[in-house]
Amino acid sequence: MILGNASANIVKVYDFPIAIMRQYAERFFTLFFLNIHLYLQSWHKCLSAANVRSWNYFHETFCFSPISLIMQIHEFERGLQGRVAIITGAAVGNGRAFCERLAEEGAIIVIADIADASETVKAAEAIGARVLSLKVDATNPQDVQQMAQTVLKEFGRIDILVHNVGKYEEEPFELLSFDQWRQMLDLNLNSLFLTTKAVLPAMKEKGFGRIIALSSDTVWLGTPYLTHYVTAKMGVIGFVRSLASEVGKYGITANAITVGLTAIQRPEQGGRVSSSILEHILPTQSVQRGDEPHDIANVVTFLALPASGIINGQTLNVDGGVARH
Repeated sequence: MILGNASANIVKVYDFPIAIMRQYAERFFTLFFLNIHLYLQSWHKCLSAANVRSWNYFHETFCFSPISLIMQIHEFERGLQGRVAIITGAAVGNGRAFCERLAEEGAIIVIADIADASETVKAAEAIGARVLSLKVDATNPQDVQQMAQTVLKEFGRIDILVHNVGKYEEEPFELLSFDQWRQMLDLNLNSLFLTTKAVLPAMKEKGFGRIIALSSDTVWLGTPYLTHYVTAKMGVIGFVRSLASEVGKYGITANAITVGLTAIQRPEQGGRVSSSILEHILPTQSVQRGDEPHDIANVVTFLALPASGIINGQTLNVDGGVARH
């Protein structure tokens, strides 16, 4: 009886780890054969796809390893210490607030604006940030490429792009000229293409990137007299949605923020939106106050954090509750 019990105990002791090992073996071989299937399937795609130019493109685009299919949990990085953030349209208003808030998290600030950004430089440096200010026309391909090269030469990396370039202009559609239409798309949408194209290779190389593009809540509201503007801003949303599906596997996220009209500061009006516009908009908000630049800056910073890496291809609306989608 004693020997019988001892044997039973031995079986019980070794039965548990054997079962666990069997599960791991089954998981390994399942992933192994799945990977072989993917390689064969991808090789067929590679042979038939005219746009696959090299083995490297094939391997990066179509192939997966068993390890990549297993979820891994890592300790989240706190803050943005040492991260390099490029903020376009940062000379005034929201862009300046973005610089200040990212600087508070420890980011290195790169200001890219065609206008004088000396006040933004002072504000970010007062927080203790390293700051590089560049005069950049975001609609000019040469300017944008030079910007990326300068940042890489200075800091060796680009981690965050906050695209804040844009223009707001009301015009009834019947009076809208093609030049106005083209200029609106150039400033609000083509500039996003150019800046993203310039910084993406550096992000891929480091395996980390945050692309944050500013859009407008008018895309949800269908505001009249803004056909050209709403079209461009909706294009921003489509851009990040599609891009996110391509770059997520490299540790890069692309998201958009739609902001309200009250968050747009206009230098030609003393830096603030007119009181008549506020009186028209505030009653429609669930939060009964005008949006401020720091409201948007907090959301920008949230999306820029490493801990927000699971958020990709999304659009967050920050307008005090005017639009709900």
